[in-house]
Amino acid sequence: MEAVDGELQKVAKAQDLVFDVLRLVAQSMCFSEAQKNSLEAGPVRQKVEMMLSSADFAPYRQAALSVEAVKRRVEMVQKERAEAASTKAEQLKREREKKRQARPNRKRTPIQEAADRLEVDEDMLRAVAAAMTMSEAQVDAACSADPTAGEKLRGVREGVAFGEIREACVKLGLVDEASKEMKAALKEDEDSLDDSQLDAAERSMGMSADAVERLPDDAKRAVKALRGDPAFAGVRAAVEARRKRRAGGASKPKSKPKSTPKPAPPKPTTGGGNVAVVHDDDDNLDSAFAEAFGSAAGGADGADGMTSLQKRVLDYYTENGTGDEGCNTDSVAASLGLDLGQVKAAVEFLSSEGHLYSTIDEDHHKSTSE
Repeated sequence: MEAVDGELQKVAKAQDLVFDVLRLVAQSMCFSEAQKNSLEAGPVRQKVEMMLSSADFAPYRQAALSVEAVKRRVEMVQKERAEAASTKAEQLKREREKKRQARPNRKRTPIQEAADRLEVDEDMLRAVAAAMTMSEAQVDAACSADPTAGEKLRGVREGVAFGEIREACVKLGLVDEASKEMKAALKEDEDSLDDSQLDAAERSMGMSADAVERLPDDAKRAVKALRGDPAFAGVRAAVEARRKRRAGGASKPKSKPKSTPKPAPPKPTTGGGNVAVVHDDDDNLDSAFAEAFGSAAGGADGADGMTSLQKRVLDYYTENGTGDEGCNTDSVAASLGLDLGQVKAAVEFLSSEGHLYSTIDEDHHKSTSE
């Protein structure tokens, strides 16, 4: 790597480029698909995608390719990507043929005929139709959550390669069908939520960006999904509808009692290559909704509007934070045997509710009742 760094330094100096930026761009260009996919959705992955695609970094990408070791690695990555795409295409072709052979001997439906003609699965047609019904806000949210998946989603909605498929979806009525299903799902979400879930959702949606980043990983993913995932559009709509009812002095209409949590609806996502598939999310975010938001983002489970975890944290500050500095979040986490992110999330909530206030810095707090 030292030899490569030396070459990059020479190139940066000769072309008046920033060496550290050139080095990062070269590293990003050398990532395999597996390495890129291993990056969690967030700032790091967004920066990598930006360095690989933004016109602002074009001079750096061109300069990096002038280093022979970087050029060889990029060519190898491109070859691996092409081979993987070819293998995937062959696999999909075999699977389509297997499905055709398994069909009963009866007349094919218009959807089956279109799928055969376009050499795609019927599920693919329905996935494209579902993507076409998404609003721009939903697409933007998907792009923010996962730039790579978002780019593929935009390709499905706008790319030339999917033009015939989109046209077939419209002619077959799949777009209208997907639109009706989405509206029904959103309405069902809105009607099925109780006040405690709406309270938890509203608090989660109102958290600051810093507060969200301090949450434990599971809770952070749940809050981000609530804010941007198309599957939670109904929840967001329900929160907004309740705000409007409150402003107008109306109460929520009574809905049928809910039995068991329903699974999250199938949503369009991206699979291998540049095709979209529909799948059921393995993590049932709807059922995890109250648990994740209640424990980490401030959902209420007591008469005082606090979770048991938040009550424990507040009690600790009240009993032990008698000095001028109060208690430090690290010591609270260690004393209570909790994750630091959980304590910080609880402190954020308790501060916003007026139970705690900061002292010498953002990591030291005292109870307002002390």
